[in-house]
Amino acid sequence: MRTLFLFEVILIKRGSGRGGSTSNKGRKRKSSSVTEEIKSEVSVSTKKKSKTVARRRGVDISDLTEKYFDHLYTYLGLEMLNIDRSLARKIIEDILDLLYRDASSKPALDAVMKKIDRFRQDVYGYIAYKLASELKEINSSTLEFIVYNGGKYIVSEISNLYNIAVRIGRSDLIPHLASIWDKFGNTMPIKCPRCGFRSITPDQSCEICGYVVTEDYIRRELGFDEKLREFLNYASDRDLYDIKNLGVVLVSNNSVINPRNLGSYRFTGSKVFYQINLRKNDYLLIDEEINRRKASI
Repeated sequence: MRTLFLFEVILIKRGSGRGGSTSNKGRKRKSSSVTEEIKSEVSVSTKKKSKTVARRRGVDISDLTEKYFDHLYTYLGLEMLNIDRSLARKIIEDILDLLYRDASSKPALDAVMKKIDRFRQDVYGYIAYKLASELKEINSSTLEFIVYNGGKYIVSEISNLYNIAVRIGRSDLIPHLASIWDKFGNTMPIKCPRCGFRSITPDQSCEICGYVVTEDYIRRELGFDEKLREFLNYASDRDLYDIKNLGVVLVSNNSVINPRNLGSYRFTGSKVFYQINLRKNDYLLIDEEINRRKASI
């Protein structure tokens, strides 16, 4: 039986009858608050800031972790993944702190599990992030858990996860990683020809796999020739002479602009621009437009 199926069963069983929406406005506010706490925790961890689990006046989180660790180690699937108990303890302590940092009294185990179920998407996303960022070696089943549970929480780790998937022969997980990147990542207008992610940056390298593309590839992917012709039709005379003298233009997925105008450009689409060096044929088009305008005077 595939590991993915095992984890799907765990999530379905725990989610049944508990994950639906509620009409209680107070609960919605609390749900949003916990989700933001978890997102904030991932953001802080990504920036490598230190964090100390606080001991609250009402609840001693360390004591709570010690009391419920064995139950939660199994309940959260960490035992199935054979995660080192030391790391698992840190993860569980973090989760309990995020869920109960404002609690005034110690919750019962059943209440803890119900609360985990209520926020299971965020809790499992946080677990996936911690495993992705903390483990030195990630095996196939753990990688599968991370990819299918991480969502927005693992965006900062996608490059590393992609490389692991390639190395251990789990190419079947790459499309799901690409989907997460498209939804939550720093997507670029150009798709990488090697890994398939929309991740070619303005320096022509892929943010995910490191592959470097040629300027010819960028020209083709952005339809540069057609965009340049469109630009020449509406460009001012100054723009024409500017780009001719500069020898370069900036191009996005929807327009070409004079580099001198970037500071005052009104963005209507992508804010990502690639520098394109003008070639002989480009100069010929510019000269044709300049001469056409002179002839019409």
